[in-house]
Amino acid sequence: MIFLVLAIICSCIVSMGFKVADRAGADQNRILPVCYLTAFVLSILTQIIRGPAAALAALHQITFPIVLCAAALGFFLSWNLYLTKVNNHLNGLGVATFFTRLGFLPCIFLSMLVWGDIPSIVQSVGIVILLFAMYLMMANQSNHSGNIPMLIILLISSAGIEFFNNLFSKDFPSELNSMFISIMYIFAFITSLVIDLMRAEQPLRFTKKDITIGMFIGAPNFGCNISKLMSLNTISATIALPTIAASNIIIIAIISSLVYHEKMTAKKAIALVLAVFSMFLIDANL
Repeated sequence: MIFLVLAIICSCIVSMGFKVADRAGADQNRILPVCYLTAFVLSILTQIIRGPAAALAALHQITFPIVLCAAALGFFLSWNLYLTKVNNHLNGLGVATFFTRLGFLPCIFLSMLVWGDIPSIVQSVGIVILLFAMYLMMANQSNHSGNIPMLIILLISSAGIEFFNNLFSKDFPSELNSMFISIMYIFAFITSLVIDLMRAEQPLRFTKKDITIGMFIGAPNFGCNISKLMSLNTISATIALPTIAASNIIIIAIISSLVYHEKMTAKKAIALVLAVFSMFLIDANL
């Protein structure tokens, strides 16, 4: 249970970190490389603590499909954080967090096609409710030109993360989790550097503020991933995943309203309630 709580706390800190960066006027193109480099260093330190023998044994089991899966996950992870910070600015922290946490919805349909995971009647009802919640949230944003397409792109990138996480957990041994995360962060770091080169007027010029905030986001980013893996060792995924997603949406929505005074409209409130309820239906182990 402690790892589940840590995963929830860390995921909320990551979401808040980009809001802090936006308010502080930090160059968020420079934050991402620092974020992933910090997470990579922490993942290596974790393996060193476990012992060199265990790390070498895991390294010898790494195959090209695992590297390819980690590379794809690193790509989606990096672009997802970039899109999250863009949507924090365009749509607000609460709405951006909402769509980020709905990434498992498209993954359900991909799982049906790839692994034949057919949802139950209760889960199907949850999917319908969730689609309605998404409609309410998007309708709430209809007065902001250009925001809805960015939210859809954010949702797709979140779905990519869930899909490749699911792919690794289903098709590869769990003892390679730590090594897989390290490889994933390397590719996420490279992707974030490319983003900086593409988007920044003066690329690869890091200030003290960029490094500080990047490390502030990178540490809980690693903590969220490793805590989630640890919690899944003792708690069913049908309990852990919706709990993390629902808790994150509720906490961030409350913080956005209280701290940043983002307006909590009736449609947004109803969408949040429906989303939380639907997540438990979708992931119900019935």
